[in-house]
Amino acid sequence: MSHVPRKTELEKEILNILTAGSLRAAKMAFTHDGIHTLQDYANTVSIKRLGMNDHGPVHMRISALNSLKMLDLLGKPEWPPVWDPNRVSASTTAGPRYF
Repeated sequence: MSHVPRKTELEKEILNILTAGSLRAAKMAFTHDGIHTLQDYANTVSIKRLGMNDHGPVHMRISALNSLKMLDLLGKPEWPPVWDPNRVSASTTAGPRYF
């Protein structure tokens, strides 16, 4: 079964989210032969040698797209980041605490 249509669909979704340098980097990653080789090898190792599920190009693009969606949610005003320096506890005995 070929995953090329799904991979292409995911690439388009990812590219529609990105801008500037990140867009150029993604385009390069999607067309780079060396990266394709590494993705195929990771898939072979995970499925055939380790008996794990898919870790190939489609899975990698699904993970990238979901990460971008989560990053977008975290950037919305109603979701302030937990690493906001104004929200860090003054206590240094147990290290920084976020709440």
